[in-house]
Amino acid sequence: MTDLQHEKIKHAANTEVVRRLLISYFISKGFKESFDRTVNPVLIQDLPYANFGLDTKLEIEPHAIEIDPTTSRAIIGWNMFVLGNQRIYLGETGHDNLSELARQIRTGQISPETITSARRCTTPRRIITFIERVLSDHDAGYVDLTPRMRPTSRTPRIARPAALASTMSGQFFSRSSFGTA
Repeated sequence: MTDLQHEKIKHAANTEVVRRLLISYFISKGFKESFDRTVNPVLIQDLPYANFGLDTKLEIEPHAIEIDPTTSRAIIGWNMFVLGNQRIYLGETGHDNLSELARQIRTGQISPETITSARRCTTPRRIITFIERVLSDHDAGYVDLTPRMRPTSRTPRIARPAALASTMSGQFFSRSSFGTA
């Protein structure tokens, strides 16, 4: 067997292990009976920090779709990027309290309790298939599965809260209780 064939087999086995770990992750999130139900994007914002090495391979990135300071409502869209440039749209979440949303963005974690609606959401099956396809098609998709020294109580955070905050208008922050002297 040549080195190239050996590497291809090793990469395929690695991708299969990651697929099984993703299945276990979604089962632990309550998707026991069907992977065809939609998943709220906020519930999986900790996926990159699951204990199987995806923290360097994917990130979940929220972005502002619509903000209405007069009614204190916001719609946040969610994308997941795998290997930096492969994107899947996870869905949209609605929020009714802009000051609470701004506080959560600053802390880096959007709480599921503050969501009033979720729409256009994808399914765990599509997410797993997408991640598996991207990781298997690229050399950079090999995931280091060796145990690493990680903090056990690592708080999941949205990838770049500053990116979301920068998309919101200055008018939003001036009308909220944040940033006012």
